[in-house]
Amino acid sequence: MTTHSEQHFDPDTMPPDVRPVIVISGSMREMGVQYGRQAREIIARNATVVRATILPMWNDDWAAMVDEMRRYERMVGEQNPGMLELWQGMAEGSGLDYLDVLIVNLSLPLLIMAPPERLETGRHSMCSTFSAWGSATVDGKLYASANLDQGWNAGTYTVVVVAFPDDGEPFISTPPWGGEIVGSLNMNAAGLVVMGSGGQSARPEDYAVAVPNMTSKLTALMHARTADEAVASYLSVQSSNAENAHFADPSTAKLVEYTPAHHAVRGAGDHGERDYLVATNHFLDEEMQSSLEPEDGDGYRDGWYDAWPRYSSYDRLLSEQHGELTLDRIAAVLGSHDYWDGEAWQRDVYSLEPEADPRSCWSPEMRGPQWKTLMKTIAIPEDRTVYLMNGESDRRMSTLPDAPGEYCRLVLGSSLEAIAASAVEDAKTDIWETGRDLNRADSVSPEQDELLNRAKRELWRGFNLQAVGKVSEDRDEALRLMGEALTGYLRAQTYARRARA
Repeated sequence: MTTHSEQHFDPDTMPPDVRPVIVISGSMREMGVQYGRQAREIIARNATVVRATILPMWNDDWAAMVDEMRRYERMVGEQNPGMLELWQGMAEGSGLDYLDVLIVNLSLPLLIMAPPERLETGRHSMCSTFSAWGSATVDGKLYASANLDQGWNAGTYTVVVVAFPDDGEPFISTPPWGGEIVGSLNMNAAGLVVMGSGGQSARPEDYAVAVPNMTSKLTALMHARTADEAVASYLSVQSSNAENAHFADPSTAKLVEYTPAHHAVRGAGDHGERDYLVATNHFLDEEMQSSLEPEDGDGYRDGWYDAWPRYSSYDRLLSEQHGELTLDRIAAVLGSHDYWDGEAWQRDVYSLEPEADPRSCWSPEMRGPQWKTLMKTIAIPEDRTVYLMNGESDRRMSTLPDAPGEYCRLVLGSSLEAIAASAVEDAKTDIWETGRDLNRADSVSPEQDELLNRAKRELWRGFNLQAVGKVSEDRDEALRLMGEALTGYLRAQTYARRARA
C-alpha cells in the first residue's frame, strides 16, 4: 500500500548537520528499493515541499502537473528505461506514491529551472563549480570543487550516495535533494568527476520536455571513464534544461555550455585559463550568448546579476594563486566571502544593506539573507577521494541549525569494507589529533570536550552498526546498516575537527 508524502513526513525533523550516507547495490530496481527504504523520511519531506512550492505555479492544478510529469517520464522511458526502474524501486522501498518520487526527480525542470511563464521572479545563484590541475596545483593533481547554491527552503534535506551498480562504475554522489541520485558533484571509481551548475535560457527553444539533466549526467557517471567520454555521453541525448555541465578526470577537464537548442564545449585556455576551469550560471562561448538573459537595467552584465561577479571572483582567486593551490587553498576558494569588483577585492559585504544591493551574492560562498551555499564538495579523482561539508564554512551564516563548518572525508575504495576502513582510520586520526591539540592548549572549553566525546560516541556507534550489518542475512538490511555506520564515521571526523577549530 502506498501513501502520499505528507503522511510520512515529521515537520519537526531538522536538516542533518552531516549528510547521512545511503548505500545501494545491484540492479537499477534493487538500488531504487534500497534507496527508498533508507531515505523514506527525507524523500517524503522533499516531495511535500516541492509539491507545495510548485502547485501555485500551476494554479493549484495537480492534474495538470501530473500530465506534465508524465511527458518527462515518457521521454526518460524512451532514452533511459533503467531510470524509471530506479524511480519505481524508490517508490516501492519507501512506500510512497510513485508521483512523490517523480516530482522530486523532476524538481529541476519543474521548479528550479522552470520556464519563465511559471516564475514570479527572476533566477540567480544556481551553484558554481571549478577544477584546477597541472601547473595550477602544487602537486599537479586535479581538484574538482562545487558549491551548491540555492534558497533556504530547497535542497538542504539530502544524503550522500555510495553505489555499486551491477551495470556501471561504482560511484559517490551528492544529490541536492534526497530522492535524487546525482547532484552538483559526483565521482566514479574510474576517477571521473561529473558536476553541474545552472545555465541561462533567454529563448523559448532553450527549454524542452526531454531527459532531465540529472539523468543525462547519471548515464555519464555510470558508463564513462574520462572527461572526453563523459562529454560524448552527455551530448548523445537531449537534456531538458540549460546548464554548465563540468566533467573532469585525473588529468584534465571539459565544460559543456548547454541548452536544448545548442551547446559549446570549452577547455582551459579558451578564455585565458591556465589549467583550470570555472562555471557559475552564464555562458562564455560566443555561440551561447543568445541564450543569456538581457541586462536588468541596473548595470549588471546579464539578467542573472550574480553569475558574472561570482565567476570573476573565482577566476581571480585561482589566477592569483596559480601554482600554489593545495587542498586547503582549494577549500578557501570555495569558502571565500570576498568578491572581485573588476579592480580590487571587496572584503566587507556586511556593510551592504540586505536587499538594497545584490553584492552579498557575489562571493563564492554566499552571505546574503536569501541565497545560500547549502553544501560544499571537493574531489581528488586521482585519489578517488571526496571531501564533504554540509552548509557553509561560516557556521553562523549557514542555513543549518547545527552547521558543522568542517569537511569530512570519504574514499571510494574497491569494496564497502575498504570504504569503511578508510573512514574509520580518518576518524581515529582526527580524534587523536584533536586530543593532542586540546592537551597542548592553554585553555579548553566544555563545548570542545563535549564535541570530542561526541566524535568518540559516533565512532563506537559506527563500529556497532557495521558489526550488526556484517552478520545480517538480509542483504538490503546489511546495506542500510553499513550506510548508518559510514554516517557515524563521517560524524566522528566532523565533530573531532570542530572540537579543535
